[in-house]
Amino acid sequence: MSPPSSSPAANHPPVETPKSSPTILQPARPAIFNFRFSADKEFKDKFVRLAEVMGVENAQKNMTEILGTALDIALEKKDPKKKLERRRKRQSGATATSRLNEVTEKDEPTKSRYIASEVSERVHERDGYQCAYVGLDGRRCTARVGLQIDHKKPFGIFRSNDEADLRILCASHNLLEAERVYGPAFIHQKIAEQRKSRSP
Repeated sequence: MSPPSSSPAANHPPVETPKSSPTILQPARPAIFNFRFSADKEFKDKFVRLAEVMGVENAQKNMTEILGTALDIALEKKDPKKKLERRRKRQSGATATSRLNEVTEKDEPTKSRYIASEVSERVHERDGYQCAYVGLDGRRCTARVGLQIDHKKPFGIFRSNDEADLRILCASHNLLEAERVYGPAFIHQKIAEQRKSRSP
């Protein structure tokens, strides 16, 4: 009698590779991106209602069209780039004098930190809608969310809202610059006072 085979194939039956489950998502390819997320009932109700307003039947099948429209509406209302484009269209037929008067009427005296919307929009555009802070290593901050107007020459000292002295910073680097100028203790005290004034 010959000894039993030590080959794994002889001792174990071949294992069948499980079949992959079907998917409704298109495979990723250039210019095509797959999004998968969960949402609550409130989001679902808003989504369905937007489909009704748009006159789109079978909302789930036409999700790209509906969400694309929602994004267009939100950007048209909130994006400073879109605001600047609309302002320039309105002013395209106006004279330089009328445009100057429009800005002057909106501007507050330099005793106020108020920045005219038109100036804010131009500063955002000039800085590329990105935090303008550059670190010691020469690299620029990549933040594009929660951007704020900052005075290169501290307003509390120079009392100037001159456009050339304005820049865009993210919240973290704006705080960093404020602490550098006024000191951490002073800034933290001011933050605590603001929070206290907003509390009920």
